[in-house]
Amino acid sequence: MRLILLITILTLIVPVSLKAFVMGSSSYRMNSDSVNFGGAPSQSTNYKDDATMGEIGTGFSSSTSYSMYAGYQQMQSSYISITSPNDDALPSLNGLAGGFSTASSTWTVLTDNAAGYTLSVRSVTSPALQGPGGASFDDYAPSGADPDYDYTYAATESRFGFTPEGVDVDARFRDNGSICNAGGLDTVDKCWDGLSTVNKIVATGASSNHPNGATTTIKYRAAIGTSKIQDAGSYSTTVIVTATTL
Repeated sequence: MRLILLITILTLIVPVSLKAFVMGSSSYRMNSDSVNFGGAPSQSTNYKDDATMGEIGTGFSSSTSYSMYAGYQQMQSSYISITSPNDDALPSLNGLAGGFSTASSTWTVLTDNAAGYTLSVRSVTSPALQGPGGASFDDYAPSGADPDYDYTYAATESRFGFTPEGVDVDARFRDNGSICNAGGLDTVDKCWDGLSTVNKIVATGASSNHPNGATTTIKYRAAIGTSKIQDAGSYSTTVIVTATTL
């Protein structure tokens, strides 16, 4: 029985406001400046307006060597990128004898967004891992609301689950040595969950990680119980991973 993972990557370039400043001292910071005349802030219970007058040459312009946002409060936009790993293959399993196999894929997210990013994962189908003639593995279902510290499965079932590992692993997948969503550890091969067609956050960064980025590895595990007869054939799933700025 051959198990194949088809990995689909969503690379998002999301412009957001970045908290930067052009000048400052121990007592002030100026986020942006503008050479013009007139204009003043005004507001009411329904709006707030910062206005200026007399600007020329405003707007966006670019060439092969630069990009420029000119004008009052154009500010700097941030970016986010994500690497694209190759499709992965789980080692074959014996559909009569049972056992489990594990594989992994790694993504690096790079962003200069001061607020950080989130990395989420979902499957295209439900159940995620499907094979010939409607055969499939059940999506891993933790015993409670939090991921299971250990990967468990009964003798009469087949299950397919995942666990993330990396410097920015989300708190839900961290552990205290015995329980997930508790403590700050990222113990190897612990805290297992099942894929869903709804996004599940697997990593969260709270600040810019430029220029090195942050790496997250997702491990997948397919398991067949000793009393479960799994149909022979090739099983596959498509996993969509999305990086988004905060």
